[in-house]
Amino acid sequence: MFTGTALCIVTGLIWSMISCVRRFVAKNEVPIFKFYCISNGIACVICWIVYVLYYSDVSFAETQMLPFIILLVAAGFINSISEAVNVNCFKYGHNGISVAASNSSIAIPFLFSIFFLNEHVIWQRWLGFTLLLLSLGMMVIQEYRSNSAESGTSTRNKIIWISLLLCRILFTGTCLTLIIISSKYQNVEAVKNMRIPLVMTACAVGNGLFSQFKFIPGNYKIKIAGVLKVSLIWVLFAISSYYFQFLSVDTMASMNSAAIVYPLMVCAYLSSFSLYSHLKLKEPYNIFSFTSLIMCVGGIFLLSSK
Repeated sequence: MFTGTALCIVTGLIWSMISCVRRFVAKNEVPIFKFYCISNGIACVICWIVYVLYYSDVSFAETQMLPFIILLVAAGFINSISEAVNVNCFKYGHNGISVAASNSSIAIPFLFSIFFLNEHVIWQRWLGFTLLLLSLGMMVIQEYRSNSAESGTSTRNKIIWISLLLCRILFTGTCLTLIIISSKYQNVEAVKNMRIPLVMTACAVGNGLFSQFKFIPGNYKIKIAGVLKVSLIWVLFAISSYYFQFLSVDTMASMNSAAIVYPLMVCAYLSSFSLYSHLKLKEPYNIFSFTSLIMCVGGIFLLSSK
């Protein structure tokens, strides 16, 4: 359990680093989907080269591969759809609320693992999961208070924003659930090591597709040379993120504990990014911020209970 918990925490920390890169990209007004397309395209090429060099001689049955490929390609493409919905959600304001609330998508793989994979969750883990959801709720309330100036938004725009937010939660939760389902193939070496290239390819294709649509905010021309260094940093974090994510899922699934994988990751992500925002970005702390941070840390300990 310690190894699985540590892997989940490492993944959450990498998600924090990815958020820092995403923040830098947004701050410099780089067209986000073109940036994703370039970065994930580079990551895709690197992953396939590694796969061909080290795992191409491993044999497998075609009937075994088809459902697996569909599963992972769907996960990557749905992730791109989720990002497209997220960018449009930001267009209607309440960005902080959108980010905090969208993390509640972890409820979908959590409940799926319990009701469909027949995992047993002890009361300590239920309490840890509840603490995490309460922490997210407090973040939403805090962001709502700090963005009270946006209360003049029209009823129509509020309905659109809420609809987009719910879609974001649904798509993200579905993507995470598909990744958990893929852990059933972890004992097939060739299939197991093909997961990252497949997901990265689907993400790159999806990002490239959505970068052409005018309804996606900020889809203007991009100078590749100007973002290449940031793209390479993104590539490093993106590949590392999926590597540790799949490793975490495999480790926890082997212990019949896949349900707690994403709650643990989100706890680590929110805790570390909250500290970064306070220490580096000098964002003020109040009782809400401190309490939500403590609840996230407490959630990690409870979720990792045996």
